[in-house]
Amino acid sequence: MTENNLQDTLLNSGDQLTDSITLSFKDVHYSVQVKNQQGTGDKFMTKNILKGVSGICRPGELTALMGPSGGGKTTLLNLLACRIVADGKKSSLTGDIHAQGNPYDADTFSKFAGYLMQDDILYETQTPREAITFAATLRMHATAAERKKRVDQLLEDFQLNRAADTYIGGVFLKGISGGERKRTSLALELVNNPSVLLLDEPTSGLDSFTAFVLINLLKNLARDGKTIIFTIHQPSSDIFSLFDQLLLISDGKFIFQGDAFEGIKHFESIGYPFPEYANPADHYIHITHTHDRSNMYNAFDKQLLPAIEQEIENVKATPFHFDKRSKGTFYTAAHIASRAITLFIRHPVLLKARLLMVAVIAFLMISLYRPLSRNPLDEEAVFDINGALYFYCLSNFLVSLMGTALTFPVERPVFLREQNSKVYSVRAYFLGRQAVDIPLSVLTPALLAGIIYHPLGFNDDNNRFAYFVLISVLMSLSAGGFGLLVGSFLTNPITAATSVSALTVPFNIVSGYYINVKDIPIFLSWLQYISPVRYSMEAFMWNEYDGSVFTKAPVEVLSYNWGLNTALLGLVGLTILFRIASFFALKAVAKTVQ
Repeated sequence: MTENNLQDTLLNSGDQLTDSITLSFKDVHYSVQVKNQQGTGDKFMTKNILKGVSGICRPGELTALMGPSGGGKTTLLNLLACRIVADGKKSSLTGDIHAQGNPYDADTFSKFAGYLMQDDILYETQTPREAITFAATLRMHATAAERKKRVDQLLEDFQLNRAADTYIGGVFLKGISGGERKRTSLALELVNNPSVLLLDEPTSGLDSFTAFVLINLLKNLARDGKTIIFTIHQPSSDIFSLFDQLLLISDGKFIFQGDAFEGIKHFESIGYPFPEYANPADHYIHITHTHDRSNMYNAFDKQLLPAIEQEIENVKATPFHFDKRSKGTFYTAAHIASRAITLFIRHPVLLKARLLMVAVIAFLMISLYRPLSRNPLDEEAVFDINGALYFYCLSNFLVSLMGTALTFPVERPVFLREQNSKVYSVRAYFLGRQAVDIPLSVLTPALLAGIIYHPLGFNDDNNRFAYFVLISVLMSLSAGGFGLLVGSFLTNPITAATSVSALTVPFNIVSGYYINVKDIPIFLSWLQYISPVRYSMEAFMWNEYDGSVFTKAPVEVLSYNWGLNTALLGLVGLTILFRIASFFALKAVAKTVQ
């Protein structure tokens, strides 16, 4: 069933709509292809992660999914959240997963449910109030007053009032506590009041009291009629006492499902007595590590599974309500751009780093090259001018390139979280980012050019300075597009820095500075046409030496024969090409499961 057909079924049916949603899954098998480490037989082998599991999670109940590490609990949770897509080659998925008796996909899931990942992925220079307000603005179809009321209510309900206007914090900035970060992440998923909430290890990294407060909060949400499902490894007895339903999984199969405390009687009936004064959770986890679990699987299949399957069959396919409307692309892009500007200004490193690089480059150039000789009899002056142009060209290129290539890997986790939650489209994010990147790519080189051009004594005839700035801006724009393209595929800033440095070497080799353009080997000459440095050096050289006073025209000596206009058009073309390519790279990245 397609998404449109599914939405029509859910929304256009004449049946009674419901906001309470039962999640059910029946005979779910999931396997992946892994490399065969045995060295014999096929190169790849099939690893079965889930082996025909069935279950039901009801509204109004707090459902805990427990099991040993590697038992399959996170995989099952991610399947329910549509965060795993089986391609039939590297992975395989069979079985039925339904919401209120209806199949659903990732887009539909995001409209009636929320998903909280184990890691708190937030911007460190945002406050909880700003983060929740941003989510409310893009996910709620309500007036500004209604959105503000919702945000204030969430801050109060999640005990975030005292930290509401404090930076979230992170690597570069001290901020709110771990418990407050977790509650902020949870509030983001509850902005649009979903009927279902899935959480992966929500107590991870929290102390026992903070973890209890969080699970008690989830308990209260379940009492309001929501379907709450979360994975947890080994809870304290206080936390365990809050559970309504327990799903206990081991090695991809259920060994218990039902009332959390009823499991004690079930396991006692098959020879696993409950130790006096023990924590039931510890007892259950200990059981899952039993070497021979065949009797547990058999007992579950015979004693518990038939009733579960019958209950799944009894779930009538009932339409449920979710809002089909979406925010406009430009409206969303404007808010993404506004957030990006605020975060850039606040970041203790990014803004200062750009300004510092401009200052350092200007100081070095003026110290090294001022004043440049323009004596037509001084042939050595050409080498100084060429060196100054290349130094400026390369510095300007790297400032813009690194500015985008290193920042997106940092933003990538937030982008993926918001993308997978369908907060905005890739197009809106791309436009919002361009609205910030492009002005920076214009202002930074224009500022640097304004500082160094006249003190160094570059050619000031006619409109040479205006063309110098234009070339600088176009090169910066093309470098920024290339940086975003490369950064889109990298997850670590350190890796990005290394990769970008390696990728820019060919661009520099064919720039015409290290080797005469006509002497570039044929097998490398094609690199000229995709090198922003090559086009920029051509444009800078023509702008500086056209109508040269020197005896030998440097542009002829170095075989720069494209001309100024052709070089400018080349930079425009690369700017468009790299930014279009970066858009499609972001679309590819958006398909990544977070």
